[in-house]
Amino acid sequence: MQDLNWNDLRFVREIARAGTLAAAAVELGVNQTTVARRLDRIEAALGISLFVRIGGKLVGSNEGMPVLEVAETVEASVAGLSEIGQPDDRHPAGVVRLTAVDVLLGDYLVPKLPSFAETYPHIRLEMIGDGSNLSLERQEADIALRLARPLTGESVIRKLADLPFAVYASPSLLGKGKNHDFNVLPWITYDSGLDHLPESQWIAEHVPDARTRFRFNGGTAMRQAISQGLGIGLLPCYFANQTEDLVALSPPVVEREIWLMTNGRLRRTARVDAVVNWLIESFSNSNPVL
Repeated sequence: MQDLNWNDLRFVREIARAGTLAAAAVELGVNQTTVARRLDRIEAALGISLFVRIGGKLVGSNEGMPVLEVAETVEASVAGLSEIGQPDDRHPAGVVRLTAVDVLLGDYLVPKLPSFAETYPHIRLEMIGDGSNLSLERQEADIALRLARPLTGESVIRKLADLPFAVYASPSLLGKGKNHDFNVLPWITYDSGLDHLPESQWIAEHVPDARTRFRFNGGTAMRQAISQGLGIGLLPCYFANQTEDLVALSPPVVEREIWLMTNGRLRRTARVDAVVNWLIESFSNSNPVL
């Protein structure tokens, strides 16, 4: 078998991080054909397929995952060399991919980004507002914020905060003289694919006759619809209280937990450590509980 070197592993690592050959080529500063040829050569040398295509993206295969882990470890070791002899003046650098539901990214973390950029000018933080559980083990993301404690996987976990939900409405809807009975008012809720969420289950249990007018798969669109008087709905308290267009019709009725996860099988790099510490500080200093 032909020997592999760090440059080979760098190509493998970037493909895993980017998810496509085209995106990896941009990060590596080469053309897509070069990336494809290098991957073919590496796979031929190893005698295995490193990636499989799922949902239009390249993710690590079962055979390829050990190689991707080695690439991650080597990358961390190479990055750590720059810190030797400079224990008091470290400058974490590189790309960190953070995934979370949109209500945490857009309305909670984005306002805190100026201070992050000032403290860590060499880190490029890629924020993925996605309700689906991107895989940390398959390196689709480096860090994840979830609204429930993970039950499986090999991730390092830490609870960051509690996130209460209450029923909200627009004053324009309430001002029309309609009955405030939850069974009478129209509802804005999550689409049927999210019926497993505690918010949806609370509505099904406590408002069995709810008249659902619109369904969404994201909290930001829900808040906009509720603000426009299209119906009432369950929203995170901090999320709803940021606007004067909404009034609470109930005390908190559902509480979710915000959990921080990183890949436990991989050695954390300085840049991932920096983002983790920033997240812990962000939620400790201004807990979403209201």
